[in-house]
Amino acid sequence: MITSITYYETLYGLMNPNKPFYYLSLFNVYEFSKEDAHHAARLHLELEKKGKRIKRTDIIIASTTIKKWETLVHFIKNSQS
Repeated sequence: MITSITYYETLYGLMNPNKPFYYLSLFNVYEFSKEDAHHAARLHLELEKKGKRIKRTDIIIASTTIKKWETLVHFIKNSQS
C-alpha cells in the first residue's frame, strides 16, 4: 500500500527521465481524505511547536500512514558524493 502523494511523487520521478512506471499499478493506493487532512494539519502544528520543520508532502504521507496503522518506509537519497 502507498499513499496517493507517494504515488504522485514516484510517478513524477519516473516520468521525468522517461522511465517505465507500469509496476506502480501493482500497488493499492490510499487516498488522502478530509479526515486525513485534519490529522495532517494537527500533526504539522504539533511538530512546528517542537521546532521541527518537515516538508508538507512528508507530513501528509506520515499522517496517512499513521491513520491507516501502516508501517512507513522512507528512503533518503544521500546527495553527498
